[in-house]
Amino acid sequence: MLTETVKVDTTNPTIPVMTVDPTAWTNKFVTITLAGGTDADSGFQKYQYKINQDGEWKDYTAPFVIDTEGLYNVYARSVDNVFNHSEEVTGVAKVDKTNPPKPIMTIEPSKWTNQSVSITLSGGTDTDKGFPNSGFQKYQYKIDNGEWKDYTAPIIVDTEGLYKFVARSVDIAANLSEEVSGEAKIDRTKPTVPIMTIEPLKWTNLLVTITLTGGNDTDKGFPNSGFQKYQYKIDDEEWKDYTQPVIVSEAGLYNVYARSIDNVNLISDEVSGQAKVDKTKPSTPTGFSTLLRNYDSLKITWSPSSDNVGVTGYDIYLGTKLIGTTTLNEYTYTGLSSDRTYKLKVVAKDEAGNFSAEGVHYAKTPLSLISSSTNHTLYVKADGTVWAWGSNGGGQLGDGTTTSKTTATQVLGLTDVVAVAAGSEHSLALKADGSVWSWGSGSLGALGTGATSSYVPTRVPGLEGIIAITASQSNSYALKSDGTVWAWGGNHYGQLGNGSIGYQYNKTSPVKVNNLTGVTALAAGMNSFVYALKTDGRVWGWGANYYNNLGIGDTQQVEPKQLDGLTEITRIVGGTTHGVFLKADGSVWMLGTVFYKFGTPYKVPGLSEVKSIAGGSGTSFAVKSDGSVWAWGINSYGQLGNGKVTPEPEQTDMVRVTDLSGVSSVAGGAKSGIASKTDGSIWTWGGNNEGHLGDGTTVQRLVPVQVQENQAPLVTLTYPLGTQESPSETDVSNPSILWNQKDAELTKFTAYQVQVLDESGGIVSDSGEVKTSLTTTTGTWLSSLKLPTFEPLQVKVRVKDESLWSEWSNTGWMEIASMFSLKLNNSLTNTIELSRPTIKSGEPTTVKLSVYGNVYGDDDIENDLLNGIAKVRVSGYTISSTESSGKFGDVELSASGNTVIDVQFHDGIAEIPLTLTVPGKQTFFSYGIAGGRI
Repeated sequence: MLTETVKVDTTNPTIPVMTVDPTAWTNKFVTITLAGGTDADSGFQKYQYKINQDGEWKDYTAPFVIDTEGLYNVYARSVDNVFNHSEEVTGVAKVDKTNPPKPIMTIEPSKWTNQSVSITLSGGTDTDKGFPNSGFQKYQYKIDNGEWKDYTAPIIVDTEGLYKFVARSVDIAANLSEEVSGEAKIDRTKPTVPIMTIEPLKWTNLLVTITLTGGNDTDKGFPNSGFQKYQYKIDDEEWKDYTQPVIVSEAGLYNVYARSIDNVNLISDEVSGQAKVDKTKPSTPTGFSTLLRNYDSLKITWSPSSDNVGVTGYDIYLGTKLIGTTTLNEYTYTGLSSDRTYKLKVVAKDEAGNFSAEGVHYAKTPLSLISSSTNHTLYVKADGTVWAWGSNGGGQLGDGTTTSKTTATQVLGLTDVVAVAAGSEHSLALKADGSVWSWGSGSLGALGTGATSSYVPTRVPGLEGIIAITASQSNSYALKSDGTVWAWGGNHYGQLGNGSIGYQYNKTSPVKVNNLTGVTALAAGMNSFVYALKTDGRVWGWGANYYNNLGIGDTQQVEPKQLDGLTEITRIVGGTTHGVFLKADGSVWMLGTVFYKFGTPYKVPGLSEVKSIAGGSGTSFAVKSDGSVWAWGINSYGQLGNGKVTPEPEQTDMVRVTDLSGVSSVAGGAKSGIASKTDGSIWTWGGNNEGHLGDGTTVQRLVPVQVQENQAPLVTLTYPLGTQESPSETDVSNPSILWNQKDAELTKFTAYQVQVLDESGGIVSDSGEVKTSLTTTTGTWLSSLKLPTFEPLQVKVRVKDESLWSEWSNTGWMEIASMFSLKLNNSLTNTIELSRPTIKSGEPTTVKLSVYGNVYGDDDIENDLLNGIAKVRVSGYTISSTESSGKFGDVELSASGNTVIDVQFHDGIAEIPLTLTVPGKQTFFSYGIAGGRI
């Protein structure tokens, strides 16, 4: 029987389980998986799915992927074997592959700032492409190369720097927008200080230009905001923007300030400078004086000029020629000619270049700085002081004494002297102010002061405007600037030139010489005659004419008379009995007597290019333009300076003075020659019996020697001569101090001083200044005080000549061994006994001293035995640096090698404990006690 089973399944299978991965929005793909479908009846057959409502059902064979951007509704069902369909299950696949739009970045402020910067992000959305996209999720940002950070709120940047901000939008599907960027710029560093250039920096009388450069903004690893501009202000004015160099042209001192400003208006530190414009001239130099005068140079000084900004220097002119500059208010003109007046001009200048008006000073170089007579010589130093040496019996050296000097000593109280003249026993000096000063002996009125003697210079009254002086044996003469001549002194030969003659007409004050004007130079001969040189080059003469020195026979001339045969003369000098004349052509002429009379002017043969002349006693001298000195005439004392002596009455033809060069002027003495060099040194030769040569001796010199200035004496102590370690010992409490003293010949020692000092240098005894008047070479002083005993004393001495103190002598040391006031009479016996014959080191012993005999105390009462305290000394020991030598009584033995203690004697006996720790023999002494040795 055929049997068939009919199977009818009307039950729907179970709904499948749909897995959508991921369920959220994604920018990649979505995987859909179906599972879990069953059917209890006909059985499960398959799954089906469709996408979106209107999609076709498709059999599901495996998980499928949706990777196309969009929002998809996915439907799925189970199908059993009889095609029953389960209910549908649904899911959503969300794929978003569209980037969101970039955000809007707002940076406030967007430019450089010195404040904080705020960065805000906004405008984030997600584009809808016909279906909703995943939607905006967030912003992200990063700074420079930092990590991305989520943006939650506006970002505040408050640290200096340049920061690059990058931002983006992120949608829910994690799609990233394009990046947007911006910069936060914070600058809090001041710009650099500008460079201020002020031209010129110094004071100027034109204008000042101020330029600013160098402004920038400091790079601190990133560029700062950058330089914007400069600003400046002058003094307290407002700040101004700098656009071009600033010009200051008005006079004044201006403080200028400048600064840099960057683009965030930060201001640099200020730089400052000064603009200095001065248009005021310095004051004209005034107060001129001449400090130094030499044959070829003049040193002048002036009062400093004043100026509102300060004088920086002076321009120096010789006439109209600028020859130098100086910052000092003094200047030395060099390369000048002697006996010439110069117009010296000084112009002050300040830093700004302003010049004062010219300050004008007239100064004259000297014709001669020396003058010599019978036995003394005068010399004017370049500084205007006067020095003298030689015979001084009439006080003609002007040092306040009548002691002859063999070295140059300064005439007292004279400064600013321009010329000197030596008479027989008087002297004259002419100052730059035109005044005349005299000193010495003037019994016939040669001093012009009314006095017959003066040991120091005194001004001659009634004379002003004097430009030259000269002197003879007993007369003085002065030439005024108006060309007139004035005379005073003896008139026994009519040498005053005022028409009178005789002793009764001597004048003690100046009188005018008759009928004489237009004179430029004067020269007096020692034997009372005078020459005057006029501007026309002719010579006039008056006075004594015994030697035909006036060329008019043997008569005297009581008034000036023109001398025949002398024309074109430029220099005149008077010797003892003759005159010497220099012509403009450099030739030399003579008139008068040198053993032989020349009744008319006589040309000296073999001389040319002569610039200076001199006449002595039968000897004449000439200086050539090359500075060499030539001499002729009598040479009995070596006064020709050629190393020889020629007995009188022989004369020597012209010879060159040995080893002299650089000479500007010469003078002749009675037995000597004197030369003055341009370097300021003075050289002499010939007779020297009264120190006339000034070389410190009275020795005749046949060739030139240099004059020496007076030097302080030299003193050498001859007692005491001990040293500090080994002083000279004496038992005399007021010993004699002895010394040797040395100075130039003829020196008179006028004072000495002795000092006795203790070991530390404190004064024990001082003689004070003890006046003397000695020429001996030794000295002695006996202290009036008893000196301390048993301590080293140092002694020194100094001595004085008539003007200078010596240095202190070498120091001599001594020690007084007298220890107490005890007088001895006749014999004195003393002994020293020891308690043991041998003293071991460090072992105590006792020294027994006994004194007896005829002993006298202070009261002069004789005692057989000594009672009382006496001083006893132990000496002769040595002490090491580390050990004590021992003790004598209660006293430590002194390291000096001498120890003195007070010892009490009872009836002539004293016992003293002694401990010695040194080897050797020790010696004990008491006043008048011979002592003993241990």
